Amino acid sequence: MLVSTVLPLLFALAIPSLADFTHHVVLKDDVYFLSWKFDNETITFETQVRTTGYIGLGFSPNGGMTGADIVIGWVRDGAAYLKDRYATAEQVPSIDENQDVELISGSENSTFTTLRFKRRLDTCDSKDNKITQSTMRITFCTMET
Repeated sequence: MLVSTVLPLLFALAIPSLADFTHHVVLKDDVYFLSWKFDNETITFETQVRTTGYIGLGFSPNGGMTGADIVIGWVRDGAAYLKDRYATAEQVPSIDENQDVELISGSENSTFTTLRFKRRLDTCDSKDNKITQSTMRITFCTMET
């Protein structure tokens, strides 16, 4: 399932603080929780998703999948994985030759998968969308394995 929403990166939904993140939003009630924080050059995300499968998070110029800069992550046998991808159409996103996301940590229990990762705001990669502190459109998905 692919879902699109508008994410106000400066004026996020105010919910209780989680860990050391400054911004939080519930993308889908009781399913997909996103937290993030900025510094001058990077953004760090944490996704907490009710799934034991794959997690997708994308940055889209128009709210759709086409043209989106997408991160796909999962946990298998206790090890976390993360891939930088991009979408040219409504299909499985292609793997970006330049893996510009850095996995910090990942874990999974019987109901939730949590991934923490970061990337530069501007990677200078033509397959990545520049992240700014203004409103951005995102896509997100989950898929059971």
